[in-house]
Amino acid sequence: MKKIMLMAIFCLGMVSVANAQAPKVTAFNQYNEDYPGELACDGDMETRWATQDYTDFKDMWLEMDYRKEMTFSKVAIEEYQSRITRFQIQYKVGEEWKVAYEGTKIGQGFEQSFPAVTSRYFRLVILERADKTWGPSIWEIELKK
Repeated sequence: MKKIMLMAIFCLGMVSVANAQAPKVTAFNQYNEDYPGELACDGDMETRWATQDYTDFKDMWLEMDYRKEMTFSKVAIEEYQSRITRFQIQYKVGEEWKVAYEGTKIGQGFEQSFPAVTSRYFRLVILERADKTWGPSIWEIELKK
């Protein structure tokens, strides 16, 4: 019985350590309650963040708060149906957002390096999309060292 309890405590400790690494996520908008922003950072390729369809607005974003300063120099993104045509990876310095990387299409298997930046806050900003009918959607985004 002691061994089982110790294993349970160890596993719960591992979960809380793993969750401490995951960022707090805020999305500019979401399709509905089934597609919140945090699904883009949950490590599950069967869940995703989706923005609203038929919406005529620019600058859709997904913000990641790591709760402490982190240094990253690479981003990996898996996009649903290649709807994004221009985007930026930004990081916050004081109250100002700066651009770490700007690109065009994402699609599946996107990975890009950029000069290392340090901040507590990072975000994916969608500047343009291919079709104003369908909103962009992200399976996963991961910032890496």
